[in-house]
Amino acid sequence: MLHQLWPTNIWVEHNFLSDEMLKSFHQAILPHIEKYNGVPEIFNKDIKIPNLFLEQDESIQFFKKQVKDRLYGFLQVEGFIKSEELAIEINVFPRKFVYGDRARPHTHRGIDYVGVFYVDLDVVDSNENTCDRDDGRLLLIDPIAQRSRGLNHQMLFQLQPVPNLFIIHPAYMFHESEMYKGNKDRILVVINARVKDRQQSNSFIEL
Repeated sequence: MLHQLWPTNIWVEHNFLSDEMLKSFHQAILPHIEKYNGVPEIFNKDIKIPNLFLEQDESIQFFKKQVKDRLYGFLQVEGFIKSEELAIEINVFPRKFVYGDRARPHTHRGIDYVGVFYVDLDVVDSNENTCDRDDGRLLLIDPIAQRSRGLNHQMLFQLQPVPNLFIIHPAYMFHESEMYKGNKDRILVVINARVKDRQQSNSFIEL
């Protein structure tokens, strides 16, 4: 009997917020963008990455509820036992990309899931199915690096960033953002989430 084991799940949702809520959310996060400069805190202990969900703005708290709902839905699909009883720890912060900015292929170690929400940007890429030209896309890369090219699959799952697009995927997936070619700032929100282990969290001690 043939079994397909361990598929990789992703969540892609357009029109995540209403137009009015999106405008309010955009204005609410703008003052917080410059707090994050892209340098990992492991290299500079003075850097403190902000957490947008600590802000009490109505639109931010509404966004928080939406993210929470999607994350618990994602855990259910992933097959967690009694996923509704799990505690999720999360860090959320806004970022800004200007013309020429990109993110090289990377993963997020130490967490379970990564999300991104595109708030505002110029949609200037063609979204053509090609790996030969930078086109501003978000690329999710097949985690099984040596999977046969003869299979009916793509090594890259390509997404065209547009305003009001929400995405969740496992943190182990390599992903990259191609060079942004718009004139308007690309405003987005990064979501890092991890599941608190209820079985072993109280059994470990520090060495």
